[in-house]
Amino acid sequence: MIIYCEKGYYPDSHFTLYKKKKTWNYTSYFDDLNKLLIDHSNDQSVQHYFLLNEKRFAFFKFDIFHHAESTFTIHDLNAIIEDKMLDCQLHAHGTRMLFYTIDTILVDGVANKYILGKKGMLFFRLSLVFIDTPTIELFSKRWENIFKNNNIHIFPRSFYTQQFLKKQLEKQSYHMLDIQSDTSTIISIKNGFYDHIGTVNRWSSMLKNIYKENNISELLYKKRSEITSSFAEQTINHSVDFFTKMLSKRLHQHIGKEKDLILISDLTANEFFQDSFSKWYNEYINGYILPFHYSNMLNTFGKKRKSQDIHALALINYKEDHS
Repeated sequence: MIIYCEKGYYPDSHFTLYKKKKTWNYTSYFDDLNKLLIDHSNDQSVQHYFLLNEKRFAFFKFDIFHHAESTFTIHDLNAIIEDKMLDCQLHAHGTRMLFYTIDTILVDGVANKYILGKKGMLFFRLSLVFIDTPTIELFSKRWENIFKNNNIHIFPRSFYTQQFLKKQLEKQSYHMLDIQSDTSTIISIKNGFYDHIGTVNRWSSMLKNIYKENNISELLYKKRSEITSSFAEQTINHSVDFFTKMLSKRLHQHIGKEKDLILISDLTANEFFQDSFSKWYNEYINGYILPFHYSNMLNTFGKKRKSQDIHALALINYKEDHS
């Protein structure tokens, strides 16, 4: 299995490749998806997993109520999916359905693992994921039909991460902020699936530039107790406070009030950032911040990982657990 994880979004996107040798690790960076598909993905003896930016997708969720007088079959399910696909295409021009998921299954009001083969009053949540035409066209230059190629698997970048968090936290609805150097993504999960995707550009690089301009870059991840200069501490407090206040204002515009947040970022190692962000987030949004300390929940395969590795790690852990 080879994993290609997209960082950023077109035209600034680049990719990290994860491939298992003795252990899982990233090996190379590529400028964009087109170059990646030209230079790699030739080996059809392995499974290729592409974790792409959520902006390439459209998401739809339906609560399905169905009275089955006879056994519910795959043909019944396909008819429902076909009907909902037609509804989605009215709102998602220039896309094509990539895959679907089913969860929260009830049979006569009782929770069940399966929907096929059941009778009675059925309820389930159907989620449809569509992918945009420009992305399909890039893949089509390399493969004739990605929808029928069993070696190619395409998912939103955070798909396995949000599935993992839903299971671990036992929460169907939450917000996740993924802060990377080039872009930060705000992902709202409602009833167990994507509800809204927002972008706050270049926030991590902005804070790092503030440190650089003040000649204190080497202190970015230092603990308070390790900073001996009162001037440096004062500069950090002022800089980080400005940064987290602006970030909290932007988040308030995206998610509103009284919302808890799961935070994915290397900045969680910065004590000044954690304290200041908690203060301003509580003032503007009145919620709690839960840093995603993945090392306590995911197998990191003997290596210290960065936050940018989390989405690939979630997929790897899922595959390892189900192999």
